[in-house]
Amino acid sequence: MNRATYYVLFVIFTLSAYSTAAYVPCLPGSGGNIATTAEADIIVTVDYTDNKQQMETFGASDCWTCQYIGNWPVAKKNAIADYLFETGLDENNNPKGAGLSAWRFNLGAGSSRQTYISSVWRRADTFLSTDYNDYDWWRLPGQRWFLQAAKDRGVEHFLAFCNSPPINMTKNGKAFCDSGSGSTNLADDKFDDFAVYLADIMEHFNDEEDITFNYLSPFNEPQWDWEGNSQEGCRYSNEDIRQEVNELYPELQSRGLTTEIMIAEAGSIEYLYTNSSDETGDQIDNFFGTGSSVYIGDKLSNQINSHSYWTDTPDRGLVPKRQSLKSKLDEYPALKYYQSEYCHLNDLGSPRDLGMNPALQMARVMHFDLIIAEAVSWEWWLAVSIYNFNDGLVYVDENLTDGNYYDSKSLWVMGNFSRFIRPGMYRINLSRSDNPTPEDTQTALMMSAYKNTEEQKLVIVIINWTTQQYLIDLNCINLDPGLTINSWIPYVTDADDDLTAYVNIAPTSNIIIPSRSVVTLVSSELEAGDWIYFDKQPQDKYVFAGEDVKFSVGVGPNDPCSYQWYKYINGINDQAIGNDSSVLPINNVQDSNEGSYYCVVTGPLNTIKSEQAKLKIKHLAGYWRLNNDLTDSSGNGWTGDDGGAGYFVSGGIEGQAYEFPGGGHVIIFNDTNQPFNFYPEGLTVNLWVKTTTTANWTAMISKQYREEPWSGWLVGTNLGKPYISLRNVHGNLISDDSINDGLWHILTGIYDPTTGMLKLYVDGRFNTESGPNFTVPATNNEPLVFGAETQTGFVSYTGLLDEVKIFDYPLSPTDVAILYTDFVEDHICAEPPDNDSDNDCDVDLEDFAEFAQIWLTQNDLNNLATFCVEWLDCTMVPDCFE
Repeated sequence: MNRATYYVLFVIFTLSAYSTAAYVPCLPGSGGNIATTAEADIIVTVDYTDNKQQMETFGASDCWTCQYIGNWPVAKKNAIADYLFETGLDENNNPKGAGLSAWRFNLGAGSSRQTYISSVWRRADTFLSTDYNDYDWWRLPGQRWFLQAAKDRGVEHFLAFCNSPPINMTKNGKAFCDSGSGSTNLADDKFDDFAVYLADIMEHFNDEEDITFNYLSPFNEPQWDWEGNSQEGCRYSNEDIRQEVNELYPELQSRGLTTEIMIAEAGSIEYLYTNSSDETGDQIDNFFGTGSSVYIGDKLSNQINSHSYWTDTPDRGLVPKRQSLKSKLDEYPALKYYQSEYCHLNDLGSPRDLGMNPALQMARVMHFDLIIAEAVSWEWWLAVSIYNFNDGLVYVDENLTDGNYYDSKSLWVMGNFSRFIRPGMYRINLSRSDNPTPEDTQTALMMSAYKNTEEQKLVIVIINWTTQQYLIDLNCINLDPGLTINSWIPYVTDADDDLTAYVNIAPTSNIIIPSRSVVTLVSSELEAGDWIYFDKQPQDKYVFAGEDVKFSVGVGPNDPCSYQWYKYINGINDQAIGNDSSVLPINNVQDSNEGSYYCVVTGPLNTIKSEQAKLKIKHLAGYWRLNNDLTDSSGNGWTGDDGGAGYFVSGGIEGQAYEFPGGGHVIIFNDTNQPFNFYPEGLTVNLWVKTTTTANWTAMISKQYREEPWSGWLVGTNLGKPYISLRNVHGNLISDDSINDGLWHILTGIYDPTTGMLKLYVDGRFNTESGPNFTVPATNNEPLVFGAETQTGFVSYTGLLDEVKIFDYPLSPTDVAILYTDFVEDHICAEPPDNDSDNDCDVDLEDFAEFAQIWLTQNDLNNLATFCVEWLDCTMVPDCFE
């Protein structure tokens, strides 16, 4: 069999054999290359024969959001389900989703039929009929949709849990406790009814909906008192749990169900091995110790589960409390540990952060739950969240019927574990040359290793908590005779990548672990370099009409390839451009050339598709000089209407200016409603202002719809401080500096969709910026307005306005500086140069002296030559502007 035939058969097998949760496709991508020949910081050794725990699943719960999101439009809820459960690859070999292998299904208590719980988003229905005398299996349609969506995407492990018994079985008729609930809110005469109810549901799903719940968890965090109306909840003593299990177990057995009872979802791991004054603790000994008065171990699964809240940071016992739990578990060799719920409740709890900080915190808790407590399963709290809180994997708008959805770094970091550590795999021993203690690794480099004996593959998960990169030398010992590691396929999640497949790495190479990242390495039979990959993606081009542009890709290794460029139309009927080259030239660019372009490259063994690159022609969308008229000097014809007021005054930044008296006076630019909806593609707003206002939230320029759901943008001041706002994406980006000094200032607000960032410049200099947010800004049907937030004059501005320019693209820092220096004699450092060691925005003799000292010790002549060129470039605007 020749090499090409082997790889074709390998791909066919890879893509067709993963019908069960044990298999996922893993192929190299082109996200980057982290191989290195540099000396390693740490030598890592993985012992294939040294088994630890056998892994079961990684998952999340549907509580409570999926009951509504499951009724959203099909395309959107499918996209969310793909994020959560999908194990396939996209056209660039990147994982489509996190590949969860378990799903935790909430059996609601019926609180949605009442109004006691304050938020509708935290209420839940029940399968009981309206009169509670029968069942209505059409209820919970949104949750059932996600349950089937999980099954359809290969999930085989399901856990049903209850926050509270149904409200018709509680003492107070509510889904939460009060002071009269005693040790539990489950009514004394309803223990048997609750058991029948739970068994009926398990039987229905098993027989009618082809879903077998592996586990049933009737009690959730029984230690908390749940005396509040924030959500469903019920407390239980250990004796209450014993009594209910003794009712439930025979009900399940009599129906021939394989569903096992799992307890007790302890609110913190400490309740599993320490006593508590209210008889809710020491649950391992109490439930599994044969001499205990509440022993029920013969009726339970061989797993005990708890939640990782309150023990999740070094100062809260991240390592020692898991060591204590493991010591207790060692007394019961047949008992396994299952971590069934966690999200951030400490300083990382809020506000919502879609970035790496909460994702790394999640990864750290997962790591120590797996390697110290030896958890066999690990589950996150909310799969889908609406909250301004770090409790979700996917986030959605707070809308019961439709809205936008957003992935997070936490989703993809979960995927670094869940997509590759599949049910049935074993964790295996990993040792390091630096011999750290677990405490040493908490804020450094954390690593764990796993093996798939069926596929004979290895998976290594590495968490880099630090802001520095590490270099590791990875070695595997005692491999099975049939296991060949020709390369490692890296999957990287960091500030720039979302579980991105990188170029495969030869086993002889060392590996770079990027800063603030999670990297999963998967062993592969593929030799590094066998498959072509992109080492250079095409870049967006912003040009003026009439310019020439070139898109280009770089492909490695240097095997013969064919190239086909396309202009994106709709993903189906894209326009092929006849150019068999890695470079696509487009000369004399016109408006008709605007769009997105990509390249499909075919090599000896595989075909890859590049990212799309945008070609956008830069326009000055409008320019109002405000010299005794409201005409548009850009030539586009957007003339303003101020009702004939004509408030022009002398003393503008150049010539006259327009004076807004406040009180709701505005200039409206008719017919700009749709033409000025270009801002999702990029925006620069530039204006000269002079004011002394101290008012809250004035608006100088806006294109905004100011009702739910808000949309658009505006520039103004708040208490004399300038701001730019991009509704539904960034909110208000406010400067720390005031401009209400009665002097002229130039404000420049920029939205760049390629970075997802909003920036504000004051007097030509960078002032502040937002974090990245790649939500597409919503457009609106409102006109452009000067002087207030809306055309009705709401939140109006008092002061002067002059020389207003609006561009349909993000200007560069140098361009922004020139807008200022066109009117004011000044020097601006637009972009600080490389090698500016003393941060004075100029590479001068002081910097040269420091660099020369480094060169003398490292003898790096090439870098010195580069430095000398930069030293001659002062990067000042306008003096050294080219």
